[in-house]
Amino acid sequence: MKPTDVSAPVAAQEKRRMFDTSEVSKPSFWISQLCIIIATVLGVYLAAHQGFKQAIAYGDIQSDKNNYHLRKSLQHELAANIDLTRGYLKRIARGGIADRKAPFKLERFVWDCMKNSSYTLEMPSGLLRENNDFHRRVMELYDKIAIGDYSVQKGTELMEEILTHMEKDVIPAFEQNTGEIRTRLNAKGIAL
Repeated sequence: MKPTDVSAPVAAQEKRRMFDTSEVSKPSFWISQLCIIIATVLGVYLAAHQGFKQAIAYGDIQSDKNNYHLRKSLQHELAANIDLTRGYLKRIARGGIADRKAPFKLERFVWDCMKNSSYTLEMPSGLLRENNDFHRRVMELYDKIAIGDYSVQKGTELMEEILTHMEKDVIPAFEQNTGEIRTRLNAKGIAL
C-alpha cells in the first residue's frame, strides 16, 4: 500500500477556506455593505455640494471685483469729463468766436468699452442713465453754443447746472456704490 499524502487534503481545505462564502449569507455582511454604499454616496454628494458652493462664492467675488473696477473706471472718466467741460467753459468765457467753435470732445474710452462688457448691465441703471445724459446734454449744449443758438452766458449757465448736479449727486452716488462693493470684498478678505 502506498503511503497517503496528508498535505493534499489539507491544501484543499485551505483553498475552500479562502473562498468561504458563508459570510455573504450573514445579515451583518449586507448591513456593512449598505453602510459603505450610503457613506460613499453621501460623501460624494457633500463634496459636490461644497465644491458648488465654493464655485458660486468664487464667481461672486470675481463679479464684485470686475464690477468695482468697471464702476471706478467710469467714475474716473466722468470726473475727467467734468474737468474737461470746466476747461471748455473757461475757454469760451474769453468771448472769442474761435473759442466757442474750438473742438471739444468728452473722453469715452471706458464708456465705449462698456458696450462689450457683461458687467455693464449689473451697474445700477441710475448711474448709467446719469452718465449717458451727461454726455448727451453737454454735447448738445456745446453744439448750440458753437453755432450761436445759445449765448455763451446762457450755455455756460446750463452747463454749470449739469456740472454741479454731477459733482454733488452723481459722483457721490458712484462713490457710495463702489464703497458698498469694496466693503463686501473686504469682508471676504479680498483687498482691492
